[in-house]
Amino acid sequence: MLRRPYYFMKYFCLISSALFVSLFLNNKVEAMVYPSTIIHNAKAVEASSANSDPSASTASFRPVNQVVAINNTASALILIQDKKQPAHRTIAADDWEGLNRFTFKLNDKTDKLLFVPLSKGYRKITTRKMRKALRNFLSNLNTPVVLVNDLLQGQFKRAGQTTGRFIINTSIGLGGVADPAKHLGIPGHTEDFGQTLAVWGIPSGPYVVLPLFGPSTVRDAVGLVVDSVALSPLNYIQTGAASNARLSRFGATLVATREPLIEPLQEIENNSLDYYSSFKSFYLQARRRDILNGNSALESLPDIGDGFDEFDEFDEFDEFDEDIDGSIDSATENSN
Repeated sequence: MLRRPYYFMKYFCLISSALFVSLFLNNKVEAMVYPSTIIHNAKAVEASSANSDPSASTASFRPVNQVVAINNTASALILIQDKKQPAHRTIAADDWEGLNRFTFKLNDKTDKLLFVPLSKGYRKITTRKMRKALRNFLSNLNTPVVLVNDLLQGQFKRAGQTTGRFIINTSIGLGGVADPAKHLGIPGHTEDFGQTLAVWGIPSGPYVVLPLFGPSTVRDAVGLVVDSVALSPLNYIQTGAASNARLSRFGATLVATREPLIEPLQEIENNSLDYYSSFKSFYLQARRRDILNGNSALESLPDIGDGFDEFDEFDEFDEFDEDIDGSIDSATENSN
């Protein structure tokens, strides 16, 4: 019946939209946790643990103590939502925890059996520069989605940066495999329709773990469908080649995204008493930071240890393709 993944996305869109509408028909109280309170109490819990057990203050136990402190504090500080608070100030309640935990375990098993081996194999047969080039290329392909959401959020300056980056990277950057725009002072950023809905004041709705796609909220699940179906230009080309391109892009995005997270996610799992709760906490805090475009106080969160330095790769990636950068700099100097 569903002969193409595109049709599956349509049905998923309808189901997600129905869940989204149910938010306005359901008069439940939504849980809210203030990050500043989490930080304060997390430090207090950590200090208490360190006083009761001197060995707990050592570097080897630091990630465990802080993850547990954050999770315990977040679960304890459940406040009634103030209707006047902006949507991005709230953290989604886990109303469907039983189902979410089941889906999380299923995703985790699938990840360990399929995606982790694929990602390790991909890492083994490629170089760091090749992997960075693929991420650049996929990011450039996603530019139309980012641009539309910049405009929908009224971020016209960022929309201009997005347009400039696309023109520069598509031309000088050899179709997007390089990022010369970054070296010209035009930094990249991400936007999606879930963030746009948050900016519009739409509440997040309950936290939900999607099969294969992982952690999300009802709002972000709807945003994912809109971005994937309505805002992606490739979906409007209904040919065999376009269908193959969509599947190839999906597979490449999955592996390219999963590969840098092999060690960080394993470290989180190893240092967490409850992997599900830790994963949820990190996701929701990171999501809030994305919605605020990085303008938040999350920098004051406790340090979770040196084992998580791999996350810096997403912000830096400065070691990629020096040859291309060198040729760009030379071309600039010659033109002057």
